[in-house]
Amino acid sequence: MVQQELHLVLVSNEPARAYPAIQLALGAAAMGHKVKVYATTAGLDVVKKGTVDQIHFPGFPPLKEVLQDAIKMGVRVAACAPSADILKNLGVTKDTVVDGVVLEDVIGFLNEAFPAAQKGGVVTFI
Repeated sequence: MVQQELHLVLVSNEPARAYPAIQLALGAAAMGHKVKVYATTAGLDVVKKGTVDQIHFPGFPPLKEVLQDAIKMGVRVAACAPSADILKNLGVTKDTVVDGVVLEDVIGFLNEAFPAAQKGGVVTFI
C-alpha cells in the first residue's frame, strides 16, 4: 500500500464533528498513513486541557482518550492559528494543551499541506 498524507483542519468543538475527525485520523494512522490534525478556532477546545474533558458523544469513549490514542498511534496534532500571538491571546500555550499537541501558525500548516496536496494527499476541513 502506498503511504498517503491526510491533513485534517478541525474548526469545530461539536462532538458530531470532533469525534469523527479524531477517529478518521486514528484509523488512517493505524493503516500506516501520515496524518496531521490542525485544531483551530472552536476546534482548539479539542486540544485544550479541561475543555476537551467537556466534549462528549453518547456511546463513545471520552474524546480526550480518543485524542491520546491517536497521538500514541503517531497522529501529529497541532493547535493552529494565524500567529503565535493569537494562540497566546486565546490562552493556548504549551502548558494548556494536551500532552503531545504542538503549537503551530498558519505558515507551518501551509508548508506541510501544500506539498501533501501536490503529491495526492488529502487536505480537508471538518
